[in-house]
Amino acid sequence: ECASSAQHGVAFEMVSRIFDMPACEGLLEGQLVLQNLPSIVAAHALAPPPGSTVLDMCAAPGGKTAALAALMQNQGCIYACDRTHKKVDNIKQLAHKLGITCITALKLDSSRIIPDAVPPSFKATLLAGGKSVQGNAVSKEGDDAAPIAKRVGSSKPEQLPETTPSVLPQWWSALRRSVEWICTKTGLAAAKKEINQAASAAAIRKSLVSPELARKTAERVKNRQERKRRAAEKRGHVRADEAHHPAGKKQRVDGGAAVSLAREQFKYILLDGPCSAMGLRPRLNQTMEMSQLWQHVVVQRQLLHQAVALLSPGGFLVYSTCTINPGENESNVRYALDTFPCLSLVEAAPLIGGPGFCMHTSKDGTMEHWLSEEESRLVQRFDPTPTNDLDTIGFFIAKFQKA
Repeated sequence: ECASSAQHGVAFEMVSRIFDMPACEGLLEGQLVLQNLPSIVAAHALAPPPGSTVLDMCAAPGGKTAALAALMQNQGCIYACDRTHKKVDNIKQLAHKLGITCITALKLDSSRIIPDAVPPSFKATLLAGGKSVQGNAVSKEGDDAAPIAKRVGSSKPEQLPETTPSVLPQWWSALRRSVEWICTKTGLAAAKKEINQAASAAAIRKSLVSPELARKTAERVKNRQERKRRAAEKRGHVRADEAHHPAGKKQRVDGGAAVSLAREQFKYILLDGPCSAMGLRPRLNQTMEMSQLWQHVVVQRQLLHQAVALLSPGGFLVYSTCTINPGENESNVRYALDTFPCLSLVEAAPLIGGPGFCMHTSKDGTMEHWLSEEESRLVQRFDPTPTNDLDTIGFFIAKFQKA
């Protein structure tokens, strides 16, 4: 029966070690942590000195947070945020195992710390049924933004149009071309087929909610958040993702102490947000679709708006991903520089990876500019390709300074 139902394919059997070294899991527990080289570089690029106050916006499972704590010699304070109790517990467990005391782990949605950090124009474009995209899935936790690429009332994402609708952000074409680049490099037939067989621009326009539905959705979200806030007040505490401080702060009770995050509070911020993870290896298949790549960009840019609002003048922001998708890397750097005049790109030293991409030429001959030659040398791109001398995962690092 098993033989008759067997699928065709290729099987691999490991007959020798790839690396001539013993397994290190559990070795020198509490003293040694295995970490990918690009992740270590990301922490060193931020380089907070001892005594600093640092924000790690998407910290789980805590490896980069621990690396930052080591650079700070366990002196100062690192607010390590993530959205679920399980992820926050993982951060706390790692800190406890390593004897780190400067990490304060918070259950907090970093895309909503400062209420007005994301402009209404950005939110209005994304409103669709009161749901929002976080990571690979669509969240139902009452966020007020959601992908246009998902039709209201449908469980399947819409195909993306071959042409760029005028109602969508200008970076739509940049993302399309970046996916074409990925298809060429990695042979993602599924994503390439979706691009070639995409519906017309009218399909996306029809998926946009009406202004009346958007207004009602916003009211429902606001009323639900208010009910949660009142219930929390009756219980004697306020959750960080529900309380809006009049001065733009969020408050949380963690271990009996109130924790507040305010505008322009942090000189050092690490934003290693959710991404398509197309740089992780080994990976034998890739099922990522175009609509999912777009969803990640939406979340990343929401987080960038929050990061800039939380960053103090003269402070440093390191943006990193574990993907090779230029739409989530160079394109987001371009978006940040064009959207926030207060930001400037600085060298993400130590420079170990290669330079970023400057532009992309699609099949129709059009060109999309991402970075200048000078800017491309300030960022770091780690590509797991045969031509890359560094045998690492795919990764991207950029460092900004706020004027």
